[in-house]
Amino acid sequence: MDRLQKIIAQSGITSRRKAESLITEGKVSVNGQIVTTLGTKASPSDDIVVDGKALSKEEPITYVFYKPEGCVSTTSDDKDRPTVLDFIHDKRRLYPVGRLDYDTSGLLLITNEGDLANHLTQPNKEIEKVYEVSFTGVLRRKTSHIFEKGMILDKVKLKPVQVSHVKVNPTSEKTTCQLTLKEGKNNQIKRMLSEFGHEVTRLKRVQLGPLTLEGLKKGQYRDLKPHERKTLHQL
Repeated sequence: MDRLQKIIAQSGITSRRKAESLITEGKVSVNGQIVTTLGTKASPSDDIVVDGKALSKEEPITYVFYKPEGCVSTTSDDKDRPTVLDFIHDKRRLYPVGRLDYDTSGLLLITNEGDLANHLTQPNKEIEKVYEVSFTGVLRRKTSHIFEKGMILDKVKLKPVQVSHVKVNPTSEKTTCQLTLKEGKNNQIKRMLSEFGHEVTRLKRVQLGPLTLEGLKKGQYRDLKPHERKTLHQL
């Protein structure tokens, strides 16, 4: 027996926080009875209906996916572009944890575990994300110091961004480096560099917490290992 909101979140239908709201709003029933009390215990084998939809009894799964460029980090797309789910040969109801832009590649988690997804996307977790980035122009030391101190972007103070592995091509005036973030605001890296006249030409996420792309090629994925799942929950 587990708390009802936990069972709902683990099914992948929604986050635990949203599940709690649905329960208190009287939109959840167990074995035909409306439940409105948070903390109510239930079994995954019970007949649970959430906002009119029966809860599927799928086995929880999370994949570590190497997203290629040219696909969107959503379950569907109104422009009929490829989605990350087109690469996943699994009929369970899955969705990406967070997002990478259409032209960005790298590590992305695909899951039906709502509890894990909710845990990883909470802003206060400050889970490190490491990106390899290439851009036009020469990265100045002063710019790096501003990033590492925590720059102001659109009147918002960003958390410090670590700059490492800087390589400058003086002939082509292009720079490659690694940036380590503890937050992930919309288009943050592109916007940060644009403030100093740099245009991003390539962006790849190479690490998320303890997870890396080791052993994967673009478009490939693997199961999240038990010890990796435990580490992610402890972050």
